[in-house]
Amino acid sequence: MKFLNCSVNKFFHKIKERKVICFGASRYVTTFSQKTGNLQWMERIDCFVDNNADLYGKEVSYGEKKWKVYSPDYLRK
Repeated sequence: MKFLNCSVNKFFHKIKERKVICFGASRYVTTFSQKTGNLQWMERIDCFVDNNADLYGKEVSYGEKKWKVYSPDYLRK
């Protein structure tokens, strides 16, 4: 796993066609998409990971898109 600290555009350029795992299944996805006006990045999301056990196995959705929420242990697989 590699952490990147960069602009959104630079991030997309660096990850190319790789999938993204988002940490935190909050409304941040909606807020981020609305502020950037860029929904293309959502195509690259594989799933979400969250510390809240109540969310494990549930889905995060934005419009027609849905993603599963997993425990942080999922990253060890």
